[in-house]
Amino acid sequence: MATLDIIMTGFTGDDEIRKMTERSIQSLHDSEGSDQFNIIFLESNLDSKHKYNVHTQIHPDFPYHCNKYYNIAVEHAKSDFTGIVNNDTYFHKTWWTKMHKAM
Repeated sequence: MATLDIIMTGFTGDDEIRKMTERSIQSLHDSEGSDQFNIIFLESNLDSKHKYNVHTQIHPDFPYHCNKYYNIAVEHAKSDFTGIVNNDTYFHKTWWTKMHKAM
């Protein structure tokens, strides 16, 4: 079972944003403890067909609304902790082990 749900939203409007989002997600996978993560991605571009390397990818059928999107994501959360992050966040290798140890 996952220890940390990571909720990330993004609008894949062009290749630059797609690459930025992929870098963010890859840095999560490269983190210590990544086997404890449940990554949930919400795509706000209604026309995007891109699939990211995440556990759950959701394409709500309405334009972006922060609270409504997070409420949808929480329905897929199953961990002890939840993090809400931006799709431009770079995660250092030890970020989760340090944060989890401090809790």
